[in-house]
Amino acid sequence: MASSSSTVIDINHPYFLNSSASRSVKIALSARLKLGFIDGSQTQPNDNSALLPLWKRSNDLVISWLLNYVSNDIRKSIVFMQTAKQIWDDLAIRYAQNNVPRLFNLHKELASLTQGSRSITAYFTHFLGLMDELEALAPIHRCVCDVTTCACGVTLKLIQYEQQMKLRQFLMGLNDQFTASRGQIMLISPLPDMSQAYAMLLQDDNQRNSSGGSLSFSHDSVAMNTRVSSAKKSFVTKKDDKKASDVVCDYCSMSGHSREKCFALHGYPEWYRLFGHPKPKIKHNVKKSATANVQSVTQTLQQPDVSSDKSVNS
Repeated sequence: MASSSSTVIDINHPYFLNSSASRSVKIALSARLKLGFIDGSQTQPNDNSALLPLWKRSNDLVISWLLNYVSNDIRKSIVFMQTAKQIWDDLAIRYAQNNVPRLFNLHKELASLTQGSRSITAYFTHFLGLMDELEALAPIHRCVCDVTTCACGVTLKLIQYEQQMKLRQFLMGLNDQFTASRGQIMLISPLPDMSQAYAMLLQDDNQRNSSGGSLSFSHDSVAMNTRVSSAKKSFVTKKDDKKASDVVCDYCSMSGHSREKCFALHGYPEWYRLFGHPKPKIKHNVKKSATANVQSVTQTLQQPDVSSDKSVNS
C-alpha cells in the first residue's frame, strides 16, 4: 500500500477530492450494487469459500472503475493496491480536505449570489447546486423519530424552515424584472416550495419573452402619448371658446390662434413636428398688411353712408 501524503491540496486543485466527486462515485457504485467494496461492508470471503472468485471479480471491476476515474498521475500510485477499499481510503486520506474552507466559500458565494445575466433556469440550477452541496457538507441534525409517527413534529418544522430559508435566499437574488412575481409569491400563505416558485417565475419569464419588444414598445407609446396629451392641453381650445378661424393673434397678426398659443412667441410645443427648431420669424409685411386691412375695414364701418342719405332726401 502506498504511503499517504501529508501535502495539503487547495480546493481549486484538480487533485482535490471534493464532495461532489465523492458523491458521484458513490452513486455510480450504489447503482451497480458495488458500494460495499469501498465502504467495507462487502468483506472478502474466506479462502475456501465458493464466493471468493466472484468477490475478486467484483473487486477488480470496482478497481478498474476507480483507476479510470482518476488522473494518470494518481493512477500510478494506486494501481498496485489489492482492494478497492484500500484505494478509496488512500485517496480520501491524501486528497479529501477539511470541509471548513469549502463551507466558507459556499456561504460566501450564496450571500453574494444574484441572477445577473443568467437566465432564470441557469440561476435556479446554480442556486440549487450550491444549496445541495452545502447540505451534504453540513447536514442539519434531524429528529430520529419516523416522520409518519413523530410526536414532537421537529422534523416537519425543520423541513419547512429549510424550504422557507432557501426560498427567501433564492428570491433575494432575482433581477428587478421579477419584482412583481416575487411579491406575489411572498404573499402566498403558506409559502410555496422551491419548485412551485420556480414554475411561477418561469411562466412569468416565458410570457415576457413571448411578448418581447411589444411590451416595451407599448410602455414607451403610453409614456409618449401621456406627454403629448399633457402638452396639448395648453394648446387645445375649450368648447366655449371661439372657433380658431375667428381668432387673430395680436403678436404675429396671424389668424387661427391667440397670443397664448403663438409659436412665434412661445416656440414649438413638444407634440409639434418642428419641436426643437428655432421659433418662426414674424413676417412684418404680413403684420403690417393685416393691420392695415383691419384699420381700413374699421374706418369704412365708421364712415356714414352718404348714398343712403341722398336717396332719403330725394
